Amino acid sequence: MFGIFNSFKGIDGEKTTIMAMICRELSFSIAPTALGLLVALAALWCYKYLISEVDAFDSEMKNASLELVNNLGLLPAR
Repeated sequence: MFGIFNSFKGIDGEKTTIMAMICRELSFSIAPTALGLLVALAALWCYKYLISEVDAFDSEMKNASLELVNNLGLLPAR
């Protein structure tokens, strides 16, 4: 992202020269930005997957604890 920011630094000259300089600087910053977005999307997918797995495990444990309490409550008193 700093490459995009740095591509708009103050330069002086003809309009076509300025546009060429900006395009050159932007082209250098596109690949790292795309790689960063790819990594961020993969991390977001993994995060959401793990959160859903933890939620499923949590609800399974709640159901198991309720089942245990129900089973213990059905035992005959001594």
